[in-house]
Amino acid sequence: MRQLAGFLLVALFVSVLLAVFPVHAKDIGAGPIWNDMDARNKCPSVSTSHDRLLKGARRTTVQGRMSVCTCHRG
Repeated sequence: MRQLAGFLLVALFVSVLLAVFPVHAKDIGAGPIWNDMDARNKCPSVSTSHDRLLKGARRTTVQGRMSVCTCHRG
């Protein structure tokens, strides 16, 4: 019973945090990104063109064809 109460308290705390500080991250397609240097060139322009701030993360979605830059609302 004590563990359930602790879990519910943590769940409530996280819910309140997300309500106060919502997370609006979005992955935006950037074409193929070949390496970190390429990402430093492509991701800032992708985020700016979508009125978002660059979060700094990127990942490949289709090898050799498509990568995404993770951005959030400013």
